[in-house]
Amino acid sequence: MRAATRDHSIFQQVWVKREYDLARAAPHQFSALMETYRAALAQGRRPLILDAGAHVGMSVLWWRRLFPEARIVAIEPSSANLAILRQNVADEPDVLVLHAAIAGSPGRLRVADPTACGSAIRFSPEGKGEDVPALTVAQILEKVGADEIFLAKIDIEGGEASLFAGELGWLDRTQALVVETHDWLFPGEATSRALFAAISTRSFDFLTSGENVLLFRT
Repeated sequence: MRAATRDHSIFQQVWVKREYDLARAAPHQFSALMETYRAALAQGRRPLILDAGAHVGMSVLWWRRLFPEARIVAIEPSSANLAILRQNVADEPDVLVLHAAIAGSPGRLRVADPTACGSAIRFSPEGKGEDVPALTVAQILEKVGADEIFLAKIDIEGGEASLFAGELGWLDRTQALVVETHDWLFPGEATSRALFAAISTRSFDFLTSGENVLLFRT
């Protein structure tokens, strides 16, 4: 962890406050999710976890502890964060790190505010900072040779507005999602509107844990 950043607060959020502790936040849904996880392994399939906005890997390490035999794709657009992320997951099996931003449509995005701290970097087409590829979920699944998602954790600083306004076929092949919404950070922009529109027509249980919305396929 870097001393002069919010890395320590992210550590507190994940490992002390345990905001990704699905067993505690949603015991019934987590039990069903574990049945799905074990069934996939019994059939010789490796469940896939997408961690979008992986930051320096605190959440990646949590998912590895919770689902030790899953494949994990860690997606992080910030080069500064990426260097620490790679160090933190270097010894973890089956973790693929992608230097990219996840988005609703392919293309390129740039840092909107180069002065933002490492855990609050926002990317947009009009940004002036670092340039990164924008990958859709479909592109990521094609890259790793998968057609379904066991769990998707999405913390992309308001980028969920674009992601859930794009092609959503992947959502119908996803068992669970952990999404941090950012209406509090961008008042008046309705960054969570597309998310709620997307899940309103699909069958998910909806719970909350800390700053996160938890969604479990029913």
